[in-house]
Amino acid sequence: FLEELKAKHVTASDLSSTAHQVHVQRPARDLRRVIDLVAKYVAQMGEQFEEALRHSLRDQRREVKDELVFLKADPDSAEAQYYRWRVFSFAQGDTRQKWRSEPFQMCT
Repeated sequence: FLEELKAKHVTASDLSSTAHQVHVQRPARDLRRVIDLVAKYVAQMGEQFEEALRHSLRDQRREVKDELVFLKADPDSAEAQYYRWRVFSFAQGDTRQKWRSEPFQMCT
C-alpha cells in the first residue's frame, strides 16, 4: 500500500510544463473568513450545498450577495481561485491554520 502511495505522489518537477499554473492569493481578512467558512461547509456537505447557496443568492439582500460574490465571480478571479483552493484543501483534511504547501494538480 505504501509503495502505491509513493508511486502516486506528485512533485513539482512531475507537473506538466504545459499545465496552467495558478498562484493563489489570499484575499483581505474579512472576505477570507467568509470564504473559509463557506469552503469548509462545501467540503463537508458537497456540491449540492454549494448549489443551494448559489440558488439562494438570487433572493438575498445586496449585502449578502456582496459577501458571497466569490460564488458567482469569474472563475479566474483571485477570490474564486482562493475559494476553490480552500474547498480542495479542506476536503484533503487541511485546517484554517495549517495546509499543505507542496505543488499539486487539480482538475476543475
